[in-house]
Amino acid sequence: MDFTAASLQYFLAKTIHCLIQEPKETGVKYSFVCVFDFCTDICSTNYHSCAANASCSVRSDGTENCTCDTGYSGNGYSCDLSDPCILVTCHHNATCSFDAQGNTSCTCAEGYTGNGFHCAILDPCQGVQCHSNATCISDIWNQTGTCRCAEGFTGNGTDCVLLDICRDTRCHSNASCVPDHQNQIGTCVCEVGFSGNGIECFALDPCASSPCHRNASCTATADNQNVLCACHKGFTGNGYNCDDRCKLISCNVNAACVPDTGMCVCNTGYTGNGFSCDPVMPPCSECHANATCSIAGSTDPPTCTCQSGFTGDGRNCSFIDNTCLPDCAANASCIPLPAGGSGTCRCVEGYLGNPYVTCISHESCDQSCGEVGVVCIDGEGIMGTSCVSVVVQNLHDQVRQPMAAHV
Repeated sequence: MDFTAASLQYFLAKTIHCLIQEPKETGVKYSFVCVFDFCTDICSTNYHSCAANASCSVRSDGTENCTCDTGYSGNGYSCDLSDPCILVTCHHNATCSFDAQGNTSCTCAEGYTGNGFHCAILDPCQGVQCHSNATCISDIWNQTGTCRCAEGFTGNGTDCVLLDICRDTRCHSNASCVPDHQNQIGTCVCEVGFSGNGIECFALDPCASSPCHRNASCTATADNQNVLCACHKGFTGNGYNCDDRCKLISCNVNAACVPDTGMCVCNTGYTGNGFSCDPVMPPCSECHANATCSIAGSTDPPTCTCQSGFTGDGRNCSFIDNTCLPDCAANASCIPLPAGGSGTCRCVEGYLGNPYVTCISHESCDQSCGEVGVVCIDGEGIMGTSCVSVVVQNLHDQVRQPMAAHV
Protein backbone atom coordinates (compact mmCIF):
# COMPACT_ATOMS: atom_id res chain seq x y z
CA MET A 1 0.00 0.00 0.00
CA ASP A 2 1.38 3.32 -1.03
CA PHE A 3 1.02 5.71 1.85
CA THR A 4 1.20 9.39 1.18
CA ALA A 5 1.91 11.87 3.92
CA ALA A 6 -1.79 12.60 4.23
CA SER A 7 -2.77 8.94 4.39
CA LEU A 8 -0.03 8.19 6.92
CA GLN A 9 -1.22 11.07 9.05
CA TYR A 10 -4.78 9.73 8.82
CA PHE A 11 -3.65 6.22 9.80
CA LEU A 12 -1.74 7.52 12.81
CA ALA A 13 -4.74 9.59 13.89
CA LYS A 14 -7.03 6.59 13.72
CA THR A 15 -4.54 4.46 15.63
CA ILE A 16 -4.22 7.10 18.34
CA HIS A 17 -8.02 7.32 18.40
CA CYS A 18 -8.27 3.54 18.95
CA LEU A 19 -5.71 3.63 21.74
CA ILE A 20 -7.68 6.21 23.72
CA GLN A 21 -11.07 4.50 23.41
CA GLU A 22 -13.27 4.92 26.46
CA PRO A 23 -13.62 1.86 28.76
CA LYS A 24 -16.38 -0.55 27.86
CA GLU A 25 -19.33 -1.47 30.11
CA THR A 26 -17.16 -3.68 32.32
CA GLY A 27 -14.96 -0.71 33.11
CA VAL A 28 -11.86 -2.49 31.71
CA LYS A 29 -9.71 -0.58 29.18
CA TYR A 30 -8.88 -2.67 26.12
CA SER A 31 -6.01 -2.36 23.70
CA PHE A 32 -7.21 -1.52 20.20
CA VAL A 33 -5.57 -1.35 16.77
CA CYS A 34 -6.82 0.25 13.65
CA VAL A 35 -7.50 -2.28 10.89
CA PHE A 36 -9.06 -1.16 7.64
CA ASP A 37 -10.29 2.01 9.21
CA PHE A 38 -11.89 0.16 12.22
CA CYS A 39 -10.79 -0.15 15.84
CA THR A 40 -10.25 -3.84 16.68
CA ASP A 41 -9.27 -5.78 19.87
CA ILE A 42 -5.62 -6.68 19.44
CA CYS A 43 -6.17 -10.27 20.64
CA SER A 44 -8.79 -10.89 17.94
CA THR A 45 -6.26 -10.16 15.21
CA ASN A 46 -2.90 -11.55 14.26
CA TYR A 47 -1.21 -8.39 15.50
CA HIS A 48 -0.54 -9.81 18.99
CA SER A 49 2.86 -11.23 19.92
CA CYS A 50 1.81 -14.46 21.73
CA ALA A 51 3.33 -17.86 20.82
CA ALA A 52 1.42 -20.38 18.74
CA ASN A 53 0.82 -22.56 21.84
CA ALA A 54 -0.31 -19.64 23.98
CA SER A 55 -3.54 -17.72 24.45
CA CYS A 56 -3.91 -13.93 24.27
CA SER A 57 -5.86 -11.72 26.72
CA VAL A 58 -5.91 -8.01 27.50
CA ARG A 59 -4.78 -6.70 30.86
CA SER A 60 -6.61 -3.96 32.74
CA ASP A 61 -3.98 -1.45 31.66
CA GLY A 62 -4.77 -2.18 28.02
CA THR A 63 -1.67 -4.25 27.22
CA GLU A 64 -1.77 -7.78 25.86
CA ASN A 65 -1.21 -10.79 28.13
CA CYS A 66 0.13 -14.09 26.75
CA THR A 67 -0.26 -17.40 28.64
CA CYS A 68 1.08 -20.80 27.53
CA ASP A 69 -1.55 -23.48 26.87
CA THR A 70 -1.96 -26.57 29.04
CA GLY A 71 0.95 -28.97 28.52
CA TYR A 72 3.30 -26.13 27.62
CA SER A 73 5.47 -23.87 29.73
CA GLY A 74 7.10 -20.46 29.06
CA ASN A 75 6.42 -16.77 29.19
CA GLY A 76 3.63 -16.84 26.65
CA TYR A 77 5.78 -15.42 23.90
CA SER A 78 7.81 -18.61 23.83
CA CYS A 79 6.21 -21.89 24.98
CA ASP A 80 7.83 -25.35 25.18
CA LEU A 81 6.07 -28.69 25.50
CA SER A 82 5.96 -29.76 29.19
CA ASP A 83 3.38 -32.64 29.06
CA PRO A 84 3.96 -34.96 26.12
CA CYS A 85 0.72 -36.83 26.95
CA ILE A 86 -1.33 -34.12 25.39
CA LEU A 87 -0.08 -35.36 22.04
CA VAL A 88 -1.06 -39.02 22.83
CA THR A 89 -4.54 -40.54 22.53
CA CYS A 90 -4.85 -43.43 24.99
CA HIS A 91 -7.93 -45.65 25.41
CA HIS A 92 -10.68 -44.05 27.47
CA ASN A 93 -10.09 -46.75 30.13
CA ALA A 94 -6.33 -46.02 30.24
CA THR A 95 -4.02 -43.31 31.58
CA CYS A 96 -0.94 -41.68 29.98
CA SER A 97 2.46 -41.22 31.63
CA PHE A 98 5.91 -40.02 30.40
CA ASP A 99 9.52 -40.29 31.51
CA ALA A 100 12.28 -37.65 31.82
CA GLN A 101 13.13 -37.98 28.16
CA GLY A 102 9.52 -37.25 27.22
CA ASN A 103 8.68 -40.81 26.21
CA THR A 104 4.98 -41.57 26.75
CA SER A 105 3.13 -44.77 27.59
CA CYS A 106 -0.57 -45.73 27.99
CA THR A 107 -1.63 -48.10 30.81
CA CYS A 108 -5.05 -49.75 31.08
CA ALA A 109 -6.98 -48.97 34.22
CA GLU A 110 -7.50 -51.50 37.01
CA GLY A 111 -9.96 -54.20 35.97
CA TYR A 112 -8.98 -53.86 32.31
CA THR A 113 -6.30 -55.48 30.15
CA GLY A 114 -4.59 -54.36 26.88
CA ASN A 115 -1.84 -52.16 25.46
CA GLY A 116 -3.32 -48.90 26.68
CA PHE A 117 -4.60 -47.92 23.25
CA HIS A 118 -7.10 -50.77 23.42
CA CYS A 119 -8.33 -51.95 26.85
CA ALA A 120 -10.70 -54.84 27.48
CA ILE A 121 -12.51 -55.49 30.75
CA LEU A 122 -11.18 -58.46 32.66
CA ASP A 123 -14.70 -59.53 33.78
CA PRO A 124 -17.34 -58.67 31.17
CA CYS A 125 -20.03 -59.40 33.76
CA GLN A 126 -18.83 -56.51 35.86
CA GLY A 127 -21.68 -53.99 36.04
CA VAL A 128 -24.18 -56.29 34.31
CA GLN A 129 -27.50 -56.37 36.20
CA CYS A 130 -29.10 -59.80 35.94
CA HIS A 131 -32.34 -61.05 37.52
CA SER A 132 -32.08 -62.50 41.03
CA ASN A 133 -32.88 -65.90 39.52
CA ALA A 134 -30.24 -65.58 36.77
CA THR A 135 -26.44 -65.68 36.44
CA CYS A 136 -24.08 -63.75 34.14
CA ILE A 137 -22.02 -65.67 31.56
CA SER A 138 -18.73 -63.90 30.58
CA ASP A 139 -17.50 -63.75 26.96
CA ILE A 140 -13.90 -62.51 27.26
CA TRP A 141 -13.29 -62.57 23.52
CA ASN A 142 -16.30 -60.41 22.67
CA GLN A 143 -16.11 -58.48 25.95
CA THR A 144 -19.77 -59.14 26.77
CA GLY A 145 -21.65 -60.50 29.76
CA THR A 146 -24.87 -62.42 29.10
CA CYS A 147 -27.59 -63.09 31.72
CA ARG A 148 -29.06 -66.56 31.77
CA CYS A 149 -32.09 -67.63 33.87
CA ALA A 150 -31.48 -70.38 36.43
CA GLU A 151 -32.91 -73.87 36.09
CA GLY A 152 -36.66 -73.91 36.66
CA PHE A 153 -37.03 -70.36 35.35
CA THR A 154 -37.48 -68.91 31.91
CA GLY A 155 -36.80 -65.47 30.43
CA ASN A 156 -34.07 -63.26 28.96
CA GLY A 157 -31.98 -63.24 32.13
CA THR A 158 -32.95 -59.73 33.02
CA ASP A 159 -36.50 -60.87 33.69
CA CYS A 160 -37.00 -64.49 34.81
CA VAL A 161 -40.27 -66.21 35.71
CA LEU A 162 -41.04 -69.65 37.07
CA LEU A 163 -41.75 -72.43 34.69
CA ASP A 164 -45.43 -73.36 35.03
CA ILE A 165 -44.98 -76.60 36.92
CA CYS A 166 -48.31 -75.90 38.68
CA ARG A 167 -50.19 -75.97 35.39
CA ASP A 168 -51.60 -79.44 35.98
CA THR A 169 -51.90 -79.15 39.76
CA ARG A 170 -55.51 -79.00 41.01
CA CYS A 171 -55.62 -77.01 44.24
CA HIS A 172 -58.64 -75.89 46.26
CA SER A 173 -60.24 -72.59 45.26
CA ASN A 174 -58.89 -71.11 48.50
CA ALA A 175 -55.38 -72.47 47.97
CA SER A 176 -52.45 -71.71 45.67
CA CYS A 177 -49.72 -73.85 44.14
CA VAL A 178 -46.22 -73.18 45.46
CA PRO A 179 -43.18 -74.74 43.67
CA ASP A 180 -40.28 -76.07 45.71
CA HIS A 181 -36.89 -74.33 45.73
CA GLN A 182 -35.79 -76.33 42.68
CA ASN A 183 -39.04 -75.60 40.88
CA GLN A 184 -39.54 -79.29 40.30
CA ILE A 185 -42.66 -79.97 42.41
CA GLY A 186 -45.75 -77.85 43.00
CA THR A 187 -47.48 -78.06 46.40
CA CYS A 188 -50.98 -76.80 47.22
CA VAL A 189 -51.05 -74.49 50.24
CA CYS A 190 -54.26 -73.07 51.77
CA GLU A 191 -54.48 -69.29 51.80
CA VAL A 192 -54.40 -67.15 54.92
CA GLY A 193 -57.63 -67.56 56.86
CA PHE A 194 -58.08 -71.18 55.76
CA SER A 195 -56.80 -74.50 57.02
CA GLY A 196 -56.29 -77.81 55.24
CA ASN A 197 -53.98 -79.75 52.93
CA GLY A 198 -54.44 -77.45 49.95
CA ILE A 199 -56.69 -79.91 48.17
CA GLU A 200 -59.35 -79.23 50.81
CA CYS A 201 -59.40 -75.91 52.70
CA PHE A 202 -61.73 -74.87 55.50
CA ALA A 203 -62.36 -71.28 56.56
CA LEU A 204 -61.00 -70.23 59.92
CA ASP A 205 -62.89 -67.82 62.17
CA PRO A 206 -60.62 -64.76 62.48
CA CYS A 207 -62.73 -63.59 65.42
CA ALA A 208 -62.00 -66.78 67.37
CA SER A 209 -58.82 -65.26 68.78
CA SER A 210 -60.84 -62.31 70.17
CA PRO A 211 -58.72 -59.52 68.64
CA CYS A 212 -61.34 -56.89 69.50
CA HIS A 213 -61.94 -55.15 72.83
CA ARG A 214 -64.24 -56.89 75.33
CA ASN A 215 -66.76 -54.08 74.86
CA ALA A 216 -66.72 -54.39 71.05
CA SER A 217 -68.18 -56.73 68.44
CA CYS A 218 -66.08 -58.63 65.89
CA THR A 219 -67.08 -59.16 62.25
CA ALA A 220 -65.03 -61.09 59.68
CA THR A 221 -64.47 -59.51 56.26
CA ALA A 222 -65.80 -61.13 53.08
CA ASP A 223 -62.44 -62.78 52.32
CA ASN A 224 -62.32 -64.12 55.90
CA GLN A 225 -58.81 -62.75 56.31
CA ASN A 226 -59.45 -59.62 58.36
CA VAL A 227 -61.78 -58.48 61.11
CA LEU A 228 -63.79 -55.34 61.75
CA CYS A 229 -64.10 -54.26 65.38
CA ALA A 230 -66.86 -51.89 66.50
CA CYS A 231 -67.42 -50.63 70.04
CA HIS A 232 -70.78 -51.44 71.66
CA LYS A 233 -73.38 -48.77 72.28
CA GLY A 234 -72.36 -46.50 75.09
CA PHE A 235 -68.66 -46.98 74.32
CA THR A 236 -66.33 -45.04 72.08
CA GLY A 237 -63.06 -46.01 70.39
CA ASN A 238 -61.64 -47.91 67.40
CA GLY A 239 -62.94 -51.31 68.43
CA TYR A 240 -59.58 -52.44 69.75
CA ASN A 241 -59.81 -49.93 72.58
CA CYS A 242 -63.25 -48.91 73.85
CA ASP A 243 -64.02 -46.45 76.65
CA ASP A 244 -67.30 -46.00 78.50
CA ARG A 245 -68.77 -42.77 77.20
CA CYS A 246 -70.38 -42.05 80.57
CA LYS A 247 -66.94 -42.06 82.19
CA LEU A 248 -65.74 -39.38 79.81
CA ILE A 249 -68.45 -36.82 80.58
CA SER A 250 -69.67 -35.07 83.73
CA CYS A 251 -73.43 -34.70 83.99
CA ASN A 252 -75.26 -32.31 86.27
CA VAL A 253 -75.88 -33.52 89.85
CA ASN A 254 -79.58 -33.65 88.95
CA ALA A 255 -78.96 -35.69 85.78
CA ALA A 256 -77.86 -39.19 84.81
CA CYS A 257 -75.87 -40.55 81.88
CA VAL A 258 -77.67 -42.96 79.54
CA PRO A 259 -75.25 -45.86 78.84
CA ASP A 260 -76.53 -46.66 75.33
CA THR A 261 -76.03 -43.13 74.04
CA GLY A 262 -73.57 -41.59 76.48
CA MET A 263 -75.89 -38.57 76.83
CA CYS A 264 -76.80 -36.67 79.99
CA VAL A 265 -80.54 -36.53 80.77
CA CYS A 266 -82.05 -34.46 83.59
CA ASN A 267 -83.82 -36.40 86.34
CA THR A 268 -87.61 -36.37 86.74
CA GLY A 269 -88.75 -33.01 88.05
CA TYR A 270 -85.87 -31.18 86.34
CA THR A 271 -85.44 -29.74 82.90
CA GLY A 272 -82.34 -28.85 80.84
CA ASN A 273 -79.66 -30.35 78.60
CA GLY A 274 -78.22 -32.71 81.20
CA PHE A 275 -75.27 -30.48 81.95
CA SER A 276 -77.53 -27.76 83.36
CA CYS A 277 -80.78 -28.85 85.06
CA ASP A 278 -83.38 -26.60 86.72
CA PRO A 279 -86.38 -27.72 88.80
CA VAL A 280 -89.63 -28.02 86.89
CA MET A 281 -92.13 -25.61 88.47
CA PRO A 282 -95.73 -26.89 89.01
CA PRO A 283 -97.95 -25.54 86.25
CA CYS A 284 -100.27 -23.83 88.73
CA SER A 285 -97.47 -22.07 90.55
CA GLU A 286 -97.99 -19.16 88.21
CA CYS A 287 -101.44 -18.47 89.71
CA HIS A 288 -102.00 -16.05 92.63
CA ALA A 289 -102.80 -17.41 96.08
CA ASN A 290 -106.33 -15.94 95.78
CA ALA A 291 -106.93 -17.51 92.36
CA THR A 292 -108.05 -20.90 91.11
CA CYS A 293 -106.09 -22.89 88.53
CA SER A 294 -107.51 -25.05 85.75
CA ILE A 295 -105.72 -27.02 83.04
CA ALA A 296 -107.63 -28.13 79.95
CA GLY A 297 -105.06 -30.62 78.62
CA SER A 298 -101.71 -32.11 79.60
CA THR A 299 -99.88 -29.83 77.22
CA ASP A 300 -102.06 -26.75 77.66
CA PRO A 301 -100.90 -23.84 79.84
CA PRO A 302 -102.78 -23.28 83.11
CA THR A 303 -105.70 -20.87 83.34
CA CYS A 304 -105.70 -18.65 86.44
CA THR A 305 -108.98 -17.04 87.66
CA CYS A 306 -109.22 -14.70 90.64
CA GLN A 307 -111.56 -15.98 93.39
CA SER A 308 -114.76 -14.22 94.33
CA GLY A 309 -114.02 -10.97 96.09
CA PHE A 310 -110.81 -10.49 94.12
CA THR A 311 -110.03 -8.92 90.80
CA GLY A 312 -107.06 -9.33 88.41
CA ASP A 313 -105.67 -11.60 85.69
CA GLY A 314 -105.32 -14.62 87.97
CA ARG A 315 -101.59 -14.22 88.35
CA ASN A 316 -102.11 -11.03 90.30
CA CYS A 317 -105.39 -10.68 92.34
CA SER A 318 -106.45 -7.65 94.41
CA PHE A 319 -109.17 -7.65 97.11
CA ILE A 320 -112.46 -5.91 96.26
CA ASP A 321 -113.76 -3.70 99.11
CA ASN A 322 -117.11 -4.64 100.82
CA THR A 323 -116.91 -8.18 99.60
CA CYS A 324 -117.89 -10.92 102.00
CA LEU A 325 -115.32 -13.57 102.54
CA PRO A 326 -116.02 -16.35 102.72
CA ASP A 327 -119.12 -16.20 100.54
CA CYS A 328 -122.48 -15.92 102.26
CA ALA A 329 -124.75 -18.98 102.52
CA ALA A 330 -128.02 -19.32 100.69
CA ASN A 331 -130.78 -17.03 102.00
CA ALA A 332 -128.11 -14.65 103.32
CA SER A 333 -126.81 -11.38 101.93
CA CYS A 334 -123.57 -9.43 102.20
CA ILE A 335 -123.88 -6.19 104.11
CA PRO A 336 -121.16 -3.62 103.26
CA LEU A 337 -119.57 -1.67 106.05
CA PRO A 338 -119.34 2.10 106.00
CA ALA A 339 -115.58 2.02 106.54
CA GLY A 340 -115.00 -0.27 103.59
CA GLY A 341 -112.99 -3.45 103.71
CA SER A 342 -114.60 -6.85 103.99
CA GLY A 343 -118.44 -6.93 104.28
CA THR A 344 -120.52 -9.11 106.62
CA CYS A 345 -123.09 -11.80 105.88
CA ARG A 346 -126.64 -11.71 107.39
CA CYS A 347 -129.59 -14.05 106.93
CA VAL A 348 -132.40 -12.36 105.09
CA GLU A 349 -135.65 -11.51 106.83
CA GLY A 350 -137.68 -14.58 107.78
CA TYR A 351 -134.53 -16.76 108.07
CA LEU A 352 -132.30 -17.58 110.93
CA GLY A 353 -128.98 -19.36 111.23
CA ASN A 354 -125.26 -18.96 110.43
CA PRO A 355 -125.22 -16.77 107.32
CA TYR A 356 -121.89 -18.35 106.28
CA VAL A 357 -123.29 -21.89 106.68
CA THR A 358 -127.10 -21.99 106.38
CA CYS A 359 -130.15 -19.80 106.98
CA ILE A 360 -133.46 -21.57 107.86
CA SER A 361 -136.98 -20.13 107.44
CA HIS A 362 -139.16 -19.87 110.58
CA GLU A 363 -142.19 -17.87 109.49
CA SER A 364 -144.37 -20.88 108.73
CA CYS A 365 -143.80 -22.50 112.11
CA ASP A 366 -146.98 -22.04 114.29
CA GLN A 367 -145.64 -23.87 117.30
CA SER A 368 -145.24 -21.77 120.45
CA CYS A 369 -141.98 -22.36 122.20
CA GLY A 370 -142.99 -20.21 125.20
CA GLU A 371 -139.50 -18.93 125.98
CA VAL A 372 -137.83 -15.59 125.39
CA GLY A 373 -135.10 -15.79 122.77
CA VAL A 374 -136.45 -19.08 121.50
CA VAL A 375 -138.18 -19.33 118.13
CA CYS A 376 -139.88 -22.10 116.28
CA ILE A 377 -138.24 -23.32 113.05
CA ASP A 378 -140.17 -25.54 110.64
CA GLY A 379 -138.65 -28.75 109.55
CA GLU A 380 -136.99 -27.60 106.30
CA GLY A 381 -134.56 -30.38 105.82
CA ILE A 382 -135.22 -31.46 109.44
CA MET A 383 -137.52 -34.14 110.79
CA GLY A 384 -140.44 -32.28 112.48
CA THR A 385 -140.17 -28.83 113.95
CA SER A 386 -137.73 -27.46 116.50
CA CYS A 387 -137.47 -24.70 119.04
CA VAL A 388 -134.16 -22.99 118.59
CA SER A 389 -132.62 -20.31 120.80
CA VAL A 390 -131.17 -17.50 118.78
CA VAL A 391 -128.27 -15.35 120.02
CA VAL A 392 -127.32 -12.30 118.00
CA GLN A 393 -123.58 -11.55 118.15
CA ASN A 394 -122.24 -8.21 116.88
CA LEU A 395 -124.76 -8.25 114.03
CA HIS A 396 -122.27 -10.42 112.14
CA ASP A 397 -123.21 -13.97 113.06
CA GLN A 398 -126.52 -15.59 114.02
CA VAL A 399 -125.79 -18.82 115.82
CA ARG A 400 -128.53 -21.35 116.39
CA GLN A 401 -128.39 -23.77 119.27
CA PRO A 402 -130.86 -26.68 118.96
CA MET A 403 -133.19 -27.36 121.85
CA ALA A 404 -135.55 -30.21 122.54
CA ALA A 405 -137.54 -30.93 119.46
CA HIS A 406 -141.32 -30.77 119.63
CA VAL A 407 -143.30 -32.97 117.32
